[in-house]
Amino acid sequence: MKPSEKIEEILHDIDTLGDKEQLEILEKLILKLSPHTSSNTGIKLSDLQNLGSEVWKGVDLDNYIKEEREWD
Repeated sequence: MKPSEKIEEILHDIDTLGDKEQLEILEKLILKLSPHTSSNTGIKLSDLQNLGSEVWKGVDLDNYIKEEREWD
């Protein structure tokens, strides 16, 4: 299987998850990749704009925040 096909398969699998699970995956990827990046890699904070925004499509943010604050 080509790497691009594997990525598409992974993305398809991620699409079947709920919003919270998708956010958890995003957080884990960021943590996994952060030690491998440094300030001299040329990555700008502005490059991350809208990264993961599709995860929040259709999510009532006020309700989400309320639920998170009630979390035990």
